[in-house]
Amino acid sequence: MKAGAHQKLTQYGESVASYRRAAQDFKSVGDGDDAGFALWFAARIAERNLKDQEQAITLYTEAVPLLLAANNHKEAAWASVTLGEIYVEVGKYADARDFLLNSMTLSERLHIPDVTFRARYSLAKAFDNDGEFERALPHYEAVIAQIRKGEYKDNDDEIYLYALKRARFICQVLTKYDLAIEFARAAALKYRERSDLESEVDTFAQLAELYVSLGDFETATDYLRQLLKIVRETRVGADDARLIEFEAIILTGIGETLSFDNKIAAAEIVQYFEDAKKLLTSNTGVDLLDEAQRATKSFETEGLKSSETLQKSLTSLDTNIRTIVRALSFSWGRISLKDGKLDTAIGMLSIALAIDSLSDRSASPVENAALKVQVGVASYYLADALRQKKDFASARRLLFAAEKVAAEMRSPLIHFA
Repeated sequence: MKAGAHQKLTQYGESVASYRRAAQDFKSVGDGDDAGFALWFAARIAERNLKDQEQAITLYTEAVPLLLAANNHKEAAWASVTLGEIYVEVGKYADARDFLLNSMTLSERLHIPDVTFRARYSLAKAFDNDGEFERALPHYEAVIAQIRKGEYKDNDDEIYLYALKRARFICQVLTKYDLAIEFARAAALKYRERSDLESEVDTFAQLAELYVSLGDFETATDYLRQLLKIVRETRVGADDARLIEFEAIILTGIGETLSFDNKIAAAEIVQYFEDAKKLLTSNTGVDLLDEAQRATKSFETEGLKSSETLQKSLTSLDTNIRTIVRALSFSWGRISLKDGKLDTAIGMLSIALAIDSLSDRSASPVENAALKVQVGVASYYLADALRQKKDFASARRLLFAAEKVAAEMRSPLIHFA
C-alpha cells in the first residue's frame, strides 16, 4: 500500500492522504472493516507524527463507528481512549468524557487494563479541568490504586505523582483533610526516593497547611522543622542559591503556622520572618525592611499610587524569589497588624499587594484566579491597617477592591465581603 511506503519514508502528510483514499475505496465496496483500520492508521499518524490534533480528531471520529460495526472492539477501545485524550488536551471536556466512558466500558468487558487505566486517568483530568472535583476524585483514586497494585507501569512516576497532587488538592478543597494528608504523605515519600528536594519542600508545606486546617498547629510546625533540618544539612558545604530559597520558604512557613496559635508571642513569630529576610537579603541584595519603610512613607505622600513605584522595584526580582518575598511580606504584615505594629504592617502588606498585582502572561486561568484571590485578601488587610492609621480614603478604595474580588471569586479566603 502506498500509505505504508510514504510512512516508511517519513512522508507523513502523503501517508495520511493515502490512508484516507484507501478508506474511501474500502467503503465504496462495502468493506467497513478495512475502512475503519485505514482511518485508524491515518489518525495515529496525524496525532503522533504530524501533531495535528484537529485532523486526528476527525479521523478517529470516523474510525470508531466503523471499527465497532465490524466487531473490532479492541481497536475501537484504543481509538476511543486516544480520541478522548486528545479532546482533554484541546479543552473539549464534554466530548472527551463521552469517548472515555465508552472506551472504559469496552476495555473492562474485553479485559484491556492499559486502556481502562488511560481512560480513568483522562476522565479524572477531564472532570478536574472542568471544575467537577467530586466526579474527578474517584478516578484519581482508582489510578493511584492501579499503580500501587502494579497493574500499570508508570516508569517515571509522572502519572502517579500528578494523580497524588491533584487528589490532595481536591480533597483539600472538599475539606476531606485526612484523605488529603494521606495523598500528600505518599507524594512526599516518592519525592524523597527521587531526591527531589524542591518538590519535597512544597509537599511538606502542603502537609503543614493541612494540619493547620485541622487546628493541629503542633504537627504542622513539626513537619516544617523536620524539613528545615533536612535543608540545613543539605546546605552544609554547598553553594546553592535554591537551598537558601528553600530555607527562607520554610522559615516563613513556620512563622505563618505559629501565627495561628494564639499562645505564641508575636516577637517569637517575627524572629522566623527576620531570619528568612536575612537569607533573602544575602541572596538578592534586597532588604525587605528597607522596602517596607519606603512603601510606608510613599503611602503617606502618594496613597495608592505608591503601589506602581513599588512594583517597578520588585519586577527585577526572579519570579521564584518574588513568590517567596510575597509569602514572607504577607505573613509578616498580617502578624504585625495583629500586634498593632501598623507601620510595619502597611509596608509589608504593600509589598505583598504590589507583587500580587503584577500580571503574568504565562499564568493559567486557575493561577490567575488564585492571584485575584490573593489581591483581594492583601487589599483587605492593608485596608484595615490604613483604617487604623486613619487614612480612610485609601482604606475605603482598597475595601472596594477587595469586595469586587470577593463578589467575583466567592472564595472562602475572602469571606469578609
